[in-house]
Amino acid sequence: MRDPRAPAILIILALVAAPLAPGAGQGTPPANATAGKLVLSTKSADAKAEFWKGLEYWQTGAYTDGVTHFRRAYAIDNGFALAHVFSMGEYDARAHQADLDRAVGDAARQSMQEGLLAMFWREKALGHWPEDKALLRAAMQLMPNEPFPAVEYLWASTADGTKATQALDTAHAFIARYPSYAPLSFVGVYLTMISGDTAGAFRAAEEFTRNFPNTGAGYGYYGAILQQAGKYDDAATIYRKGISLSMHPDYGWDPASALAEMYVLRGRYTDARAVATEALAHARDASDSATYMAEIASTWFATGDNQRGMQLLEQARQRSATVGGVQNPVPVDYILAEASALVGNVSATRSYLARMRPETANDSAILYANYAGDYGYAGQLDSALAYTDRMASVKGVPWTAGAAHHARGVALAAAKQCNRARAELAQAPDTASLEMLLTRAGCELESGNRAVALSLRDRAIASPEIVLFDPVYVRQRVRLAQMK
Repeated sequence: MRDPRAPAILIILALVAAPLAPGAGQGTPPANATAGKLVLSTKSADAKAEFWKGLEYWQTGAYTDGVTHFRRAYAIDNGFALAHVFSMGEYDARAHQADLDRAVGDAARQSMQEGLLAMFWREKALGHWPEDKALLRAAMQLMPNEPFPAVEYLWASTADGTKATQALDTAHAFIARYPSYAPLSFVGVYLTMISGDTAGAFRAAEEFTRNFPNTGAGYGYYGAILQQAGKYDDAATIYRKGISLSMHPDYGWDPASALAEMYVLRGRYTDARAVATEALAHARDASDSATYMAEIASTWFATGDNQRGMQLLEQARQRSATVGGVQNPVPVDYILAEASALVGNVSATRSYLARMRPETANDSAILYANYAGDYGYAGQLDSALAYTDRMASVKGVPWTAGAAHHARGVALAAAKQCNRARAELAQAPDTASLEMLLTRAGCELESGNRAVALSLRDRAIASPEIVLFDPVYVRQRVRLAQMK
């Protein structure tokens, strides 16, 4: 049977193959207000309003709120295919690819513009950066007066190896064209920082919060820049300004989580608990509540109250199966399994991991990685090594070999087999990660190399790496503080 999507998709693919004209998207806007912009196919004004609100939230770090608005748009008009595509976010889009493909086909039939953007979303969700950027270049050519494809193009440039300075030059051109579009200025702040211009990033972040004072992610990132510079009091002030806003970004940009984590990095566990407790009182949904409850649990683990920590994690699991938001949801059962391993309850670890039901090869590899890591934390070396082998044998998942070396190294070091551990750690891809530095420091102390061990310890302490709802990070921080 002939594919009814073929005509629209073939036209779109032909457009993708065409080069982006020099200066595309930077000419004088035509008199027609809709020329060169995205014209949504839905006839519902309410659906359109929800879609645009979702896009604004999505592109400024409030992914969960963005998906909520996309879902509302689709509920208002269940024929609005582009809203259907975007309502899947990225995680659900990966997990339900057949549904995604059908929705992309529907969008392609409705209009070339919407079909092109739906195809971009699919490639973005699957992590296909070259295809993603090619589709975005086509979108900027087809819709030269629409700023949102430029934002996505710039974020894609941070993932595909494009030099940050080159991407920043492109960002400046678009920001000059659309100075009132907050998402463009937001990505501009990020690109300024990663390009190495710290002073410029301070100025850009301060200007962003002044020009767009209701965008929570701006305060989250500005606070992070101040924190990185050691300006902790200033960072706390900025984080608290972001916390006071109603626009709530997801974990990663969330000022409340960032402030709590800064306090943990400084050993101020009670202050961290107070921040997360205050945030819990204003949580927007069940997953948000569970995230803050898991963060509070970690602060109890840090102060030695394992029973209260486990109770809070159980309560978090009753609220929501995942934490962290819609972009990168983390199953609470994985956190419960890990926490149980850290306190020596291997039976509970097995029970929590047995709840997981992997659907893809990648899911299976993640499950085996959790088994391997948790058995290693619990001191069950043989089981840990067996699961690293199972993880490494999963076909079609590129990260398993490196993760297996990491898990073996940590498990062997915990079992005081540092000679074998060193060989594995040397082959792990994340040699400078917090866990790798801590593990190497422990082995150097075990071998009597105190100066080397303390140097590695100091590097680990200086690392900003932390995920507060994951209790292993807090355990690692406690171990570092105890390493003398």
